[in-house]
Amino acid sequence: MQHMEYKAVVDACTRCAIECEMCLAHDLEDGIRLDCARANMDCARACWETASALARDSGFSFQYCGHCAAICDGCAEVCSQYQDEHCKRCAEMCRECAHACRSLAHAQVGA
Repeated sequence: MQHMEYKAVVDACTRCAIECEMCLAHDLEDGIRLDCARANMDCARACWETASALARDSGFSFQYCGHCAAICDGCAEVCSQYQDEHCKRCAEMCRECAHACRSLAHAQVGA
């Protein structure tokens, strides 16, 4: 495994997944941002799966990264519609994760 190359993306995915899980908890507690809750569930799952794929040096790591970037973009778009602090933090983490995943996926395509 190329630990140094992947570590930053694994870390970004993990931070994003945790932030999505926390935003989801707020959404479910309030019961008013169900579109945000659904986006958070999907995004957290994609982030956890991508981090796991990278950690085990899966042959599909770069496909996971592309998939994760797209889902993170969508989650950021949904979360950014709300003014709640947890939604703002989540959208920011999603954008960071999408950028990290996309950069790694594109670096592989260009290699």
